[in-house]
Amino acid sequence: VRRQKPLSLSLSLCTPTSIPLGLLTLLPALSPTRTMFTTADLWEPPRLERNADGTATEIVSAAWNFHKYISYSTADGRSKILSYGPPPGSLDEFCFRAQIVNYTQYRALLEAWGSRMWTKYTGLLIWKTANPWTGLRGQLYDWYLNQTGGFYGAKACCAEMVHIQSNPAAQNALQVVNRLPVAVSGCVAEVETVCCPGNARNTQSWALGDLEPLQTTTVGHKIAAEAGDSVTFAKLRLRRGAETLSRNVYWLSGKGGGDFSALAQWGEAKVGISAKISPGTAASTFVARLENLAQTVAFFVELKVAKGSAARTARDLLAPAFLSDNYVTLFPEEALDIMIDLSEAAAELGAAEGASLLVEGWNVSPFSVPLRPNNPLASEDEVA
Repeated sequence: VRRQKPLSLSLSLCTPTSIPLGLLTLLPALSPTRTMFTTADLWEPPRLERNADGTATEIVSAAWNFHKYISYSTADGRSKILSYGPPPGSLDEFCFRAQIVNYTQYRALLEAWGSRMWTKYTGLLIWKTANPWTGLRGQLYDWYLNQTGGFYGAKACCAEMVHIQSNPAAQNALQVVNRLPVAVSGCVAEVETVCCPGNARNTQSWALGDLEPLQTTTVGHKIAAEAGDSVTFAKLRLRRGAETLSRNVYWLSGKGGGDFSALAQWGEAKVGISAKISPGTAASTFVARLENLAQTVAFFVELKVAKGSAARTARDLLAPAFLSDNYVTLFPEEALDIMIDLSEAAAELGAAEGASLLVEGWNVSPFSVPLRPNNPLASEDEVA
């Protein structure tokens, strides 16, 4: 299946139990991609040129073709990589944009199925979740056991038994998917938006009736982007009292057509992080608290666990590392707790005295926080 728009995924119909479905591009993240090539001169990513009609010309090296790279362009020739600005100037930038596209596409794929679950079909099979070799396609986690943005896009949808989402096939109407066998009551749907640049903020909320079991409920309210050369971030939250049942963040183009080039105009948002060992669990399990100290959105923040203070290749990472969430977007002054489970990499963790948590994002400068065995990973005032 070629790269598609979220709207087309929402409009798709299938059989009651779908034939295997997937989005084959799924380039790995930066460090694993570097590791696949024997010399640095082979790292050069595909060269993209934007044509006058909005399509893109892509020049791919023999090395990338050998590793089965598939273009991030739609069937009509429009590059999803170029949706986020001018042609990437480095492998780092190309791989990071690829993770954004991986995330949004797999979330859209699974949310589209959730919107019609129990009415049009009963389930789907994803092909494929892993690659049998060091390839540049078709993987939610790569040959080196590192998850892609697609993995966390799927997880954002499927890990919640009650999930709030937007349906682009219904003008971004809000929906709640209840996968539980019992009704859920007393919930409030909340939508907070931040328009960038400018950081204009708005919050609305609506009390919901009973959410019937094994059913998708359309709330009726819609989210919309502010028109113009801007991007509107919308944080959807389903809460019951103080408890958050579901959290979901979208970014919508003010120009329409998936044009997010306005994101390139941002200044950097500083993200503070505090993390400490989870109480009552093994020594190889941690909680990392990410906190956005800025008055703008911290977009697409990635976490990696490395053997040292940097990770140039996959061999520098502790793997497998299981995170409760990743590639997160934090709203102004928002904090999130991320569970990090390194139990399957405990031997490497014990041998890596300088192990660190690496943090970077679209508008977040890279920084690292050292892992200190049997002590807080970082003090409360340790901020990038």
